[in-house]
Amino acid sequence: MQSSKRRLVILDPARAFGTPHERGFSDRIALAFREAGWSVDWHLDRNDPLAERPYARLHRTLGPTPVAEGRQAVRAEEPPLPYAGTAVA
Repeated sequence: MQSSKRRLVILDPARAFGTPHERGFSDRIALAFREAGWSVDWHLDRNDPLAERPYARLHRTLGPTPVAEGRQAVRAEEPPLPYAGTAVA
């Protein structure tokens, strides 16, 4: 039987190479949808350093993404956004 809960799927290749604003965009989207009652599945590059988020299920399923020459991946990851709801399992 299918769940009646709505699901947001975020595909975020090369997220670690974005600016702080770009990296935070998917975080804000995931949090907004989770607070609206949706389940959130967030797909990242296999080597992305993003820490677990209480408002999204992280899936490191995407292969390496080519990026512009000279772009550096983020090494220290930003903490999750404040979330008072129930963490995803």
